[in-house]
Amino acid sequence: MILDGGLGVELERRGFAPATSLWSGEAIFTCPDLLVDVHRAYLDAGAEVIATATYQLSHAALRRLGCDDAAIDRIFARGVALARAAIASQRARTGASSEQLVAGSLGPFGATLGPGGEYSRSPQIEFDALYAFHAERLRSMACARPDVFLFETIPSRAEGLVIAQAALDLGLRNVWMSFTCADDTRTCARDRLADVAAELDAFACVDVIGVNCTAPDAIAPLVRAMRGATDKPIFVCPNLGRQGESAGQALSGEAPEAAFIAGVPGWMALGVTHIGGCCGVGPETIRALARVVAETDARCDHRFRKSNPATAGRYCE
Repeated sequence: MILDGGLGVELERRGFAPATSLWSGEAIFTCPDLLVDVHRAYLDAGAEVIATATYQLSHAALRRLGCDDAAIDRIFARGVALARAAIASQRARTGASSEQLVAGSLGPFGATLGPGGEYSRSPQIEFDALYAFHAERLRSMACARPDVFLFETIPSRAEGLVIAQAALDLGLRNVWMSFTCADDTRTCARDRLADVAAELDAFACVDVIGVNCTAPDAIAPLVRAMRGATDKPIFVCPNLGRQGESAGQALSGEAPEAAFIAGVPGWMALGVTHIGGCCGVGPETIRALARVVAETDARCDHRFRKSNPATAGRYCE
């Protein structure tokens, strides 16, 4: 399946200027029409999975802005509803009949600490506090009923396991979890990705494991490491050599789109079944990605995963 690309940078490119630490999440209630336009641009480019603008949202941040728990639930639900509105609009306009999924995006705890927090070593936080942080966000997202729960840019084994345990305890399925990596072997917290994948393999709630916001040239060895540790589907969403939710918060320079696109056939040959992009990857790169995926499918026996993995989820009772 083709996933979408970066959201924050694309919103800013179209004039969005966040005024709070919610970053792209702020667009849910300040410029929803623009957010739908960006979702739709990715769908027009060939994306089959659209991530909500909820990556940066946390209950603590929203409470500081005056939201109570009911309002917070409505904000998460609004994020999912806007993604579904984009899908409905695109289908009505184009007559498309293919299945497209809404992924409820949730970032790591470090992302709430300021620019670049998710790329550093895991913040010092007790297990119970980290569990509570993710569990309350999962509950709100579950009530919004996305097709899948997409945990992105997880920096460490420890946080990945906390998330998986919280999802398991809540009786959820259809969790996709991806890690941001410092090199072609280890996460940003210096955990071996192969070891992380092996441990997550035991969690039935985790359906797909992947890598995101990582340089394209590190993807192939990381995929090999994951494939040696798990039989679960693998997804990759490389960046274009930059990390950060917005142009002003990027931590490194640009890499050429060509390096990203050139890697796609090799990643597919290694068994990657879901491909998208992260920071710096916009709709035109996703369009080029979708074209290469189709061309690769046409000339080899590999077939990209087209079935819907979001089938057996149990949400809010």
